Amino acid sequence: NPTGIHKYVRQFAFNRGKFYDKDNVVLSQEDISSDGKKYTKYVPNNPKEFITIVVDHIGLVSTESGAETDHLAMSRVYKYLKQYACKFYDYAVIFVQQQDMQSTDLEHIKSDMWMPALSTGSKNKLIAADARIVIGIGDPTPFNIKAFEGYNVPEFGEYLRFIKVLKQTYGGKRDKMTAILLDGKCNHCIQLPSPKDPNITHFKELIKKW
Repeated sequence: NPTGIHKYVRQFAFNRGKFYDKDNVVLSQEDISSDGKKYTKYVPNNPKEFITIVVDHIGLVSTESGAETDHLAMSRVYKYLKQYACKFYDYAVIFVQQQDMQSTDLEHIKSDMWMPALSTGSKNKLIAADARIVIGIGDPTPFNIKAFEGYNVPEFGEYLRFIKVLKQTYGGKRDKMTAILLDGKCNHCIQLPSPKDPNITHFKELIKKW
């Protein structure tokens, strides 16, 4: 649940750094556990260490007192990790969120709207609305898509995925589609060249070994 995730991340941070109060006194584990408001500063043991938290997936977060619905539970864990993990511990946080089932219905598929969108996040659409970067990853194979973005989908079996940056607040380009091959057994992915590239044949042969 949100409180459990918050405590787990706080303990992780405690093991890799020091918490200080307003008088610049180092706090013990009991101090930070009993009252989170006591600490005012956090200093990691290794300031060059880059920590990434992945919540996969946020829709599975359990409800708790004060967050009795999935929507509220998701909002709470998002708030906790943004407020503490991101801003206080300086961690990066990635939330994996599935699509709303409605976005995979027949009408959406016919109109090529099976790819994730900012408006299709399951159970809580506020997560994508507030996030700094949102990346959609779409799998065409369950929808019997024969061709997409110039790629012959059946030729790549179940390994083909399409990635699209739906939102990012740091400037630069959005809406550019990228095709990859994903071997889910070991989370290995390879970016595909253009479907018109002669080397595309190499990748079709490659997946036969997967």
